Amino acid sequence: MSSPQLLKITSALAFICVGLLSGCVTHRNPYQAYSGERLPNTSHSLVRGFQGNLSYNRPFNMSPYPIFITFQCVDGVQTKIPFGRYHGSGDFPAELLVKPGRHYINVHFRNGLSYGFTTLWLDTEPGINYVTKFEHTDYTIRTWFIEEHSGKVVGGIVGSEPEASTSAKKCL
Repeated sequence: MSSPQLLKITSALAFICVGLLSGCVTHRNPYQAYSGERLPNTSHSLVRGFQGNLSYNRPFNMSPYPIFITFQCVDGVQTKIPFGRYHGSGDFPAELLVKPGRHYINVHFRNGLSYGFTTLWLDTEPGINYVTKFEHTDYTIRTWFIEEHSGKVVGGIVGSEPEASTSAKKCL
């Protein structure tokens, strides 16, 4: 094989590898948890998990591991995208787009080798962003949802809803 042919093959393989790797680890779009065309931002809500590091308010108890809060199921439908397409959080998204109304969401908390799962309810309004909040102390993780700008609590553990929904599809 001549040198120009080898250079072309090597360049093509490098281009393909970079393309495949970047496609697998940099997916940043929120998961659309409803069917059909994507709605305008004023017609749906964005729900955010958490990705980052925290230092605890106790001496010598600072976790070197990042914390991830991701969503594994919304209204009975699994949100898994194979091959770890969500940067840092594996196969599950840390951001969701949902239509207005009551939603039941499986939340996964991970910090190093520690992890926990829970199902939370959330009441959303169009055009409002929501954030997952949490407290992590010793062996306990407590999670809930708030409106991003007002800080108003709008969701929590299943069973604490203001009114039970008879038509909601809960995650198992």
